[in-house]
Amino acid sequence: MLVVVDNIAMISAGHNLQLRFFPESQTANMLGDGNFILTGQLSVLQMQALTPTNDSSTSIDFRSVPVFDRDNKPTPRMAFIFRNSQVAWRQAVAFSWAKDATGLRTVSIQESAQAWRFTVGHQTGQITW
Repeated sequence: MLVVVDNIAMISAGHNLQLRFFPESQTANMLGDGNFILTGQLSVLQMQALTPTNDSSTSIDFRSVPVFDRDNKPTPRMAFIFRNSQVAWRQAVAFSWAKDATGLRTVSIQESAQAWRFTVGHQTGQITW
């Protein structure tokens, strides 16, 4: 399990920010709960967006984007693209992987103004702002 937390603050508004994640698998299945499942060569990956419930300014897409090599030649790759145009942007994404889908874990988040608490099974971690 890996939880990635972003805390971005801009000096001024009007910027269209993007965070991108390029998975090995080029196909993703969206589950009913908003999680995505991707099957790679050796494992299954679950990506769980943990954007706070009060943040409607973040959008998530899974689409093809050009990736440029050393010779500046574009190659299309599928990517998760997180977008936001706010001055302050906090978000979290959890990644879980296993040999098959039965081994994947789900993260829950509890939010407050001072901290975010993440729980997986009986383990808990916290980010304090």
